[in-house]
Amino acid sequence: MPVAAAGWAFTPPNTGGVLATNDGFIRNEGTVLVLFFLTDEPDKSPESVAIHRDRVLAAKAGCGGDQPDDTCVVTAGFIPTCTIAVNQKLWQFMTSFGESADEVRWGDITDIPAYDELVGTVLAATIAQTCEDVTPVG
Repeated sequence: MPVAAAGWAFTPPNTGGVLATNDGFIRNEGTVLVLFFLTDEPDKSPESVAIHRDRVLAAKAGCGGDQPDDTCVVTAGFIPTCTIAVNQKLWQFMTSFGESADEVRWGDITDIPAYDELVGTVLAATIAQTCEDVTPVG
């Protein structure tokens, strides 16, 4: 249930109060949040994609100045190809933050040799560009 895990990380039981498991996880409003998924199964989260997307966006409220809040959220991961082929819940979530399906960075979880390229090159470049979009240099 990676979609639920992403959303629930930003709910009050995890961000404040007695447990405060993830308190301080969101450093400040102007930072980019990367949600990187590693799974070899389709998502089975019980709640809707919208509920978890809204939780993530609420945690990033105010990010990016004039940009929409979803500008500060980047998704990527190593996932099963069937997730994309059937527009499964995880793929719907990954494409719900303003990036088109062509822009979301992903790799086949079974293609181990491709891990280095996705994490080391493609994802790093995406994060760098997102940071520039959120907080222009100068």
